[in-house]
Amino acid sequence: MKRIIITSSFLILIYFSFSQVVEKKDSINNFHFKLSTGYLSNYLFNGRSDSLKTPYSLTTLELKNDNGLSFDANLYYLLQSNNKRFDFFEFNGSYQHNFTNNFSGGIFATKYFNSNQSTKVNSGTKGSLGAGVVYDFDILRISTETDLLFSTKTDLLLNIELDKELKWNKNEFTWTFNPIVDINFSSIGYYESSLTQNSQRKGRRRQIVALQNVTSTSVINPGVRMMDFEISLPISLENNQYGFRFVPTFVSPINSVFTTSTLNNGGVISTIDSTPYSERFLKSKFFTSISFFIKF
Repeated sequence: MKRIIITSSFLILIYFSFSQVVEKKDSINNFHFKLSTGYLSNYLFNGRSDSLKTPYSLTTLELKNDNGLSFDANLYYLLQSNNKRFDFFEFNGSYQHNFTNNFSGGIFATKYFNSNQSTKVNSGTKGSLGAGVVYDFDILRISTETDLLFSTKTDLLLNIELDKELKWNKNEFTWTFNPIVDINFSSIGYYESSLTQNSQRKGRRRQIVALQNVTSTSVINPGVRMMDFEISLPISLENNQYGFRFVPTFVSPINSVFTTSTLNNGGVISTIDSTPYSERFLKSKFFTSISFFIKF
């Protein structure tokens, strides 16, 4: 019931905030398509990743309209040496409106379809719903986005981003260099469900009997906290038909998430400290993605 009230209130707020901004001249019939395929060296969420490195082959189909409406579907195929398989599918929809030359806002929604074998750090997440605004100061651009994240609990996420997009043309090609700094805040109910599921899956795979009986996981000192600090340097080269994009990213996780888990061993209930080693000793990480795309 609490989740329904929060979600309904958020949807009503979004509706009244943006229902007036779609002008009649906007058409939903003029979509542009982009198909891309690429490689992601590791998957992170809020600065966290699985204990094993998770590289992916990523295929994306994007539909974008001139009026600011866009959809994209992303298929993630896991490329671990002994574990190659489809891992999850992600579908995104958004609407972005320019209120002035410098100020814009948008609404966003994401739905995840996770494999029952997925061990990514947010594998318990079903989807998200959010809204954000962007203001361009010319010398830099600042944006904020607030999301509701749906798992066994409803979490609140806040992203603050600074970036500067630089473009220059070379013959028929356009180079884009877009340095980005991100700070992410989040409550961490999703962490509890994901850690429980992942412990059970790893227990079966690695035959660690103790972890097979995890029934629940709880975060010590729950609440919204700063999760990570990120710096990325996207570089792209494209023309009207095709292009490529390369994104190196540095991530520094902040504020360790300490957890306890409840075990049921034949009716005997016990509690253990289930904080992963990687969470006890947070380390900065570096990962990259590269993709090639065609537009039609």
